[in-house]
Amino acid sequence: MPLLILFILVVTGCYRVVDGPRRDRGNLPTPGVPLHVYLVPSALHIEDKDRMNPVDNATLLWNKRGHLPILAPDGHQVTLGEFNMVAGGAEVTCVNQGTTIAISLQGLIPNGVYSLWIFTFKLPGFHNNFAHLIGNGVLKLTNGAENIFTASSNGSASLSAFMHAQSLSISGSVGDCLFSEYEIHIMAAYHLNNVTHNGTPGNPDSWVTQFFFPFRGN
Repeated sequence: MPLLILFILVVTGCYRVVDGPRRDRGNLPTPGVPLHVYLVPSALHIEDKDRMNPVDNATLLWNKRGHLPILAPDGHQVTLGEFNMVAGGAEVTCVNQGTTIAISLQGLIPNGVYSLWIFTFKLPGFHNNFAHLIGNGVLKLTNGAENIFTASSNGSASLSAFMHAQSLSISGSVGDCLFSEYEIHIMAAYHLNNVTHNGTPGNPDSWVTQFFFPFRGN
């Protein structure tokens, strides 16, 4: 199975991007003025012991792909309340010959290992399917750690990325300003076994989507 198709199949699910934040059609953002994007939690890959959607904060979680328990680095099984505790925001800014992305996170799984991914869509964007996906790959961080970061012992993280015009690691490309794309998602994968795989997220049973940042461009 081609790598691009495999990645789409393991990411897709029932979530939908709300209409904001979005720029007016035909107007690119003013250089240097950031767009503030809110974090959206994801229940895409989680289930309870009976393979049902979890509803109670005390419910222990399993990965839908393989029904493996979702464990924290200290070995305890993560509850829905812990999983949904994540909060934060991103500031996306077009600058000279690139786009800066600054992310601040709280409520992560303490000492958890994460990776970040970027998806771009053409008109009409994402509507519970990837028919209009035109690019995806790693979101490279400015600290030289590729797209990988580890939450602190209190579950926080601050990180940044810079995207210039480039080919993405799996498929497609981006220009100097991300707002030239119709729709963009920045997705975070939590790695259950603390192992990352650079250009791909790894086997579907080894990671889950915990949250993402969706926004619209031009």
